[in-house]
Amino acid sequence: MSTPLGALKRTYGLAKIASKVNLKAIAYNLRPLHKYE
Repeated sequence: MSTPLGALKRTYGLAKIASKVNLKAIAYNLRPLHKYE
């Protein structure tokens, strides 16, 4: 059984990675829109 702190750290780490990937995906998706304006 892992400690709550360990689970929290792991969740935070995954959330950080996910948000980084998410921001990259959003930026990538928005880039073509600027081309056509």
